[in-house]
Amino acid sequence: MPSPTNFSEPRHRFYDAMKEDFAEGTPRQKALHALIYPDAGLPSCEDMGVAKAYISYMNEPVRALFDACLLAKASSEELELCFGVDKDETAAYAELFFDTSVFGNDFHVVAYISALGTDTPAQAAAKALLQEAFTQGFAAVKFKYGASHKVMVTPELALRQIFTGDAKRYAEMQNLPLTSKAAKDLRSLGKHVVTTAQTLEKLAPKSAVKTDKDFTFVLDSAPPNPTLDDLLSKGVEIIH
Repeated sequence: MPSPTNFSEPRHRFYDAMKEDFAEGTPRQKALHALIYPDAGLPSCEDMGVAKAYISYMNEPVRALFDACLLAKASSEELELCFGVDKDETAAYAELFFDTSVFGNDFHVVAYISALGTDTPAQAAAKALLQEAFTQGFAAVKFKYGASHKVMVTPELALRQIFTGDAKRYAEMQNLPLTSKAAKDLRSLGKHVVTTAQTLEKLAPKSAVKTDKDFTFVLDSAPPNPTLDDLLSKGVEIIH
């Protein structure tokens, strides 16, 4: 039985190419190594995708956003449309600087994000952005950071953003005691969250195919209280 692949750092190919004694690797790794060590006697880097990806990586805010988009499974077409990033740069960055294939499952992603440092405001912001991308997907990242003239903000997308914020606030307030002055507001917020969720469900594509993991909940009205005639018809003896 083959052993499972070990979980590794998503920048492993970049770290390998940074070593001065680097010799073997992918064509993009070799191009990056030549870019980092121009005096090593190797052919100069002629891969513009690698050069652009390296520049993006070295810019901390851009790196955080690029990582988040890839973690949210954004396609190269989406990144080109929303952020103007050409497909060669996306391919190079995904291979060299944030290889999401190292995450065998979502547990690995959670562990990776949890282990990230927050010593500086930039690190804390990058960690929060990755968490947002992982839990809410590329739509949330696109809505907040995509160029407005390139991203079509649909009513459904706007409603999802509102729902996400309200649901998070509701979850944070759930432990309020009933005697709290804010308890009434919490009940109103809960009703609003449910109503928004029902609206989003109606907006979802009708052609969506349910999997075995999907469940349907049906709310039925309770039967009316039986009358005396109903009870007598069922043979119930009534004692005065």
